[in-house]
Amino acid sequence: MSEQGGLPPRRTASLARCAVAGVLAGLASLVPGVSAGTMVLASGVYPELVGAVAEITSGRLHRASAARLVVTVGSALVAVFGVAGAARDAFIAWPVLFFALFLGLTLGGAPLLWRMAVRPGRGFGAGAVAGAAAVVLPFLLSGRGAPEASELAASAPAFFGAGAVAAFAMVLPGISGSTLLLLMGMYLPFLNAADRLADTLGPRPWDASAILAALWGVLPFFLGIALGIAAAARLVRYFLGAHPQATLGVLFGLLLGATAGLWPFQTMNGVYFAPTGAQIVTAGLALAGGFGFTSFLGSGRRRADR
Repeated sequence: MSEQGGLPPRRTASLARCAVAGVLAGLASLVPGVSAGTMVLASGVYPELVGAVAEITSGRLHRASAARLVVTVGSALVAVFGVAGAARDAFIAWPVLFFALFLGLTLGGAPLLWRMAVRPGRGFGAGAVAGAAAVVLPFLLSGRGAPEASELAASAPAFFGAGAVAAFAMVLPGISGSTLLLLMGMYLPFLNAADRLADTLGPRPWDASAILAALWGVLPFFLGIALGIAAAARLVRYFLGAHPQATLGVLFGLLLGATAGLWPFQTMNGVYFAPTGAQIVTAGLALAGGFGFTSFLGSGRRRADR
């Protein structure tokens, strides 16, 4: 990587880290307020995955790029469809634990991004302020609640549009795809559709007609995601190459700004409460564990960069 920062060598993104990033991104996508892109960035594979998507959408299919995408996307899908129902219930039951864990995971990626900039300058600082403001200001100005959705809203065009919009949140750290789905009234329909598909793929014998019906329920959503990710990845790839310092600064600001919505002592509906002593200890341990985990991933990448 050059002294000005930017895209690191492709070899640094191991398949193991891609798998971890995919699982974290998949779990994060189920939680309103948590950004899947932030988890990928904190895991240390963000520039490589953005570059891989940009390459493939440009018609250049490299084996290494394809392998990274397959592992990351596959891991994310397993996390989403394998635990959609259970994760939804767990997050609602233990919000302190999971918000603190994701807060730690997010903060653990900040040192890595700082090192990627090599010598952060004014461009990095200005980008960081802009990135943080882009996340924090809408959070402060908007209401904490979000509309619930009915199954009537979950038509194929609605799912396609929701997937395309949420895809930008998956690529851009700090913007929660689940929050956008909530605001569009598509969060619960998506979770229910994912849960139905997981149920049809459960114990055999399989019912082909039920599987196809459940698959059709989520296929428009993922078609929208594919289109949105392709567009967003090419945009980020361009700016990382043309303006690396400012772009890394924006990503750094988005990463830190994302913590605004991860205060551990709130319900899944965004209602704050006074914590008990046990909840403070639980949050502290979860935060430390999350921070240590992504810091460990970042240290592994640092060794690979040498």
